[in-house]
Amino acid sequence: MEEFIEFQQYISSFDNINTAYQVCETELLRNPGIYKVTRMGNRLNIGFNIYEISSGEITSIMENLGLKLYRPNASKGVISNWLEKLAKTNKESFNSKRLDCCDLND
Repeated sequence: MEEFIEFQQYISSFDNINTAYQVCETELLRNPGIYKVTRMGNRLNIGFNIYEISSGEITSIMENLGLKLYRPNASKGVISNWLEKLAKTNKESFNSKRLDCCDLND
């Protein structure tokens, strides 16, 4: 059963995270499929069964309670970083000039 449990984090828009935590815990645990609500700093971590309640339903409940989904900056993959470095190097090397091979037909 634990393999079906996922976690999402939400950030409170309330000044007092304790109030947000108490309100959300009370409201969330009334819903079937939500098994765990914990606080981590200024974020709430919600554990839910993906077959009983969807992440969209939880997000809707949380938005009604004044919290928004926490999305950490996604790290880019190796290929994306390599392409960005290649583009930067090409821009430095060629600026906005055409490549030499493109001028052969002129």
